[in-house]
Amino acid sequence: MSTFKTIKNNKPVSDSIVKSYLKNPKFGERCTDYMAHIHYQNGKWTNHEIIPYQNLSLPPSTSVFHYGQEIFEGLKAYKWANGVAHVFRPGENAERFQKSATRVALPPLPVNDFVDAITKALSLDQRWIPTGENMSLYIRPFMIATEAFIGLRAAEVADFYVIFSPVGAYVEGVAKIWLETKYFRATPGGTGAAKCGGNYAASLLAKMLAHEKGCTDSLYLDAKTAKYIEEFSGMSFFAVQSDGTLISPKISDTILDSITRKSIIQIAKDNKIKFVEKDIDYKKLLADIKSKKIAEVFACGTAAVVSPVGVIKGEGFEVTVGDGKFGKISKFLKEELVGIQRGEKPDKHKWMVAVK
Repeated sequence: MSTFKTIKNNKPVSDSIVKSYLKNPKFGERCTDYMAHIHYQNGKWTNHEIIPYQNLSLPPSTSVFHYGQEIFEGLKAYKWANGVAHVFRPGENAERFQKSATRVALPPLPVNDFVDAITKALSLDQRWIPTGENMSLYIRPFMIATEAFIGLRAAEVADFYVIFSPVGAYVEGVAKIWLETKYFRATPGGTGAAKCGGNYAASLLAKMLAHEKGCTDSLYLDAKTAKYIEEFSGMSFFAVQSDGTLISPKISDTILDSITRKSIIQIAKDNKIKFVEKDIDYKKLLADIKSKKIAEVFACGTAAVVSPVGVIKGEGFEVTVGDGKFGKISKFLKEELVGIQRGEKPDKHKWMVAVK
């Protein structure tokens, strides 16, 4: 296990400002007093440290600026009623982070280093964890290629950081979704299963266009056939059939293996809700929504947890899902998951990691 050096922040944000901000935190707007850092060079991860939150100084020739060699993760911490902070499934994020690193030719970070960087920095930042409804501390680990070299090859120098941001609800209310048929998020053999910035950059134009059409997000189809549902811009897709069966697209190299999705599936199984993973033809989906064979649709991810979809819109059509409100099963799954995260329901699968 690596030892982290701690450099004290001599200019922390005052308690009064923190308390005031935590009454209504905006998603991703403000970061905490500390951050974690580990450096990679000469084939080794070194310089493990917890440092004051600060700007980064990098030469213009730094490789990440030119070839986008970077990855990130997203997870959350919650403060339980007993005052102890807990992080949700950090080991799972660490393992996915390794897979993402391998896909974009960055050095995989040991799982223990990933988890320790989070918990050790968070132990100094616990006053930043909000406790209000739909509030948490968002955790953003990321790795960037930092070699000052503009030749096209995998960088030999990299840096890993973790920053923290108190957040409120990511999505308010019931979503209206645009079914995207022109642009695609990922292609077979590409980086769709990696959590790298390029995937999200490629989704931004379609998301902007969806906003112009009065929608909150885009829902993507597979690039090979433009026939099957894959995922939203940054969240996984679920639907609930009228018989209560939960369905979701098969995981592939074009769909991110979401940890929230895995958790939702496990909770469904724990509560004897049938789950089926299958190819979902978007035309059949729309027909089934109209005929009420599909009763609910929702998105899930770290930021929103579970976000109900009330309307799906596209070129020449608009369909309302169920009664256009938060569905019974969707709501139940969210309440169960949030209850585990907040320490209000039993954590039978040991997903929560306490911060000492």
